[in-house]
Amino acid sequence: MIPVASLQPSVPDAGTPQDHTPFSRAAAVDRFRNGLWQMVLGQAVTSLTPLLLVPLFLRAWGPNTYGRWLSLTALVSYLSLLDLGGQTFIGNLVAMDFAKGDSEGMRAKLSEGLSLFLAIAIAAFAAIVMLAAFLPSVGLLGKRIVLQSNDWAILLLMSGAVLLGIPGGIYAVAYRSVGLFSRGTAIGTYSRLGGFICGATALLFAFGPVVYASLYAACGVVTTVIVVRDASHRITACRSLRINLTAARAGLSHLTGSLLFWLMTVANAVNQQGVILVLAALSGPTAVVTFVTHRMIAGGIGYVPNIFQGPSLPEMTFLFARKNMEGLAQLTRVTLKTIVLVSSLLGLLAWLVVPVVYRTWTSHRVALDMRLLALLLVQVILASAWTTSGWSLIAANRHQGLAYWNTGNAFITIVLAVVLVPRYGVYGAAIASLLGDVVCGLLVYPALAGRLCRCSVSEMFGSAASPLLVVCGIEIPILVVRRFLGVWQFGLLVALSVTVVLLLSSLFVYNKGERHWIRLEVLRLCGI
Repeated sequence: MIPVASLQPSVPDAGTPQDHTPFSRAAAVDRFRNGLWQMVLGQAVTSLTPLLLVPLFLRAWGPNTYGRWLSLTALVSYLSLLDLGGQTFIGNLVAMDFAKGDSEGMRAKLSEGLSLFLAIAIAAFAAIVMLAAFLPSVGLLGKRIVLQSNDWAILLLMSGAVLLGIPGGIYAVAYRSVGLFSRGTAIGTYSRLGGFICGATALLFAFGPVVYASLYAACGVVTTVIVVRDASHRITACRSLRINLTAARAGLSHLTGSLLFWLMTVANAVNQQGVILVLAALSGPTAVVTFVTHRMIAGGIGYVPNIFQGPSLPEMTFLFARKNMEGLAQLTRVTLKTIVLVSSLLGLLAWLVVPVVYRTWTSHRVALDMRLLALLLVQVILASAWTTSGWSLIAANRHQGLAYWNTGNAFITIVLAVVLVPRYGVYGAAIASLLGDVVCGLLVYPALAGRLCRCSVSEMFGSAASPLLVVCGIEIPILVVRRFLGVWQFGLLVALSVTVVLLLSSLFVYNKGERHWIRLEVLRLCGI
């Protein structure tokens, strides 16, 4: 949530608090609210549609064909790394130019980014076509796998769709860069929903994988056309873009910054998947299933930062570009407080609900380990604090330190996992992940953010710790007396305790200005 005070620009022409000029606080609050609702809808569509397609895939193709499809699409998914972090980096640069009123700078950077990543996408697709022509089989884990013509057709179609999204993403970030984040998110959500309907229809009629891949690619083309036309209509800087080799060469200058974002993405992937590989090698498949299922449950809390991050980042970029460091610090602190509060409460909910549904969810084939779940929940809640504190650095393109510490996190986690897993199994993997996050995340990110926002480190740590202390101080004693109470008694006590947590948070976590804004927003949402 955004406090009113945090959004008041320091420049004289930004407008009064009631104005809806682009950088007035009223306009910023409206953008944030609309973006938040669109992110909730987008996360729901992104999460549910793959789950709904699984039974349709199995019904139409059977497990063997579906398994081969998953293998081929997994190979294609790595092409998205060719983004090289450019969308985030260039999107921030364009947003800064927008905040300064530099329309020509916006157009130049969009032209350079689009030209560069279009050239990369074309080169990558040409390489895949060459492989299709001259490589009849591929080696995987010491085995030669012969790819049929249908397999190559699927690879080409899916690769084309993924690669098209790389330059298309430059148009997409233009929306958030000019304060139209909610519109860009809505177009993406409805496009995914349309693709789901097309794919589900194809599966209901039992069309084969090649037809499905063709529809997927066609949906990608249609979405790109819609985005290009709409962006050109809505965003002045997207008109008359210069797409040529000269602009592509100029775009190479942005790779220094964008590759650091790419390094963060790779480090996160290594961190997440590397622990699983170590666990598989040193403990076996049963340990992997236990660890992954428990982490999936705990990871659900991670949707909270994801939902808030989208609409928060552009506002942080605008505040930084307009040198409103006080507003940037306030916005960082209030989002930090809100996300930790919500994540902590959801962690409590997961602790109470998981024992009831876990065995049914896993068909009684995987045992629930509450100690493992506790470690993973603690990690995710702490991650909601340190990752959120780093948003201001990401929004300002001051992410060099984050990239290096992220890499260090991955290295420490993998080394600790190799040391701890042989002795402690899944607990060793969880402890390795938790210690890596604490050393290279929790102890570092708030300090880096405080330096950027020109506020004390204690303020940043206090913003993260205060909601966590309130939740733990009220809820942990409730959990201790759980076994002495009946179901209804415990349920009423939990509901009462959550109410007390929210009341105490409003008094001791948020300051007076933040409480005032929250009250106004609640009244507005209720139509009062």
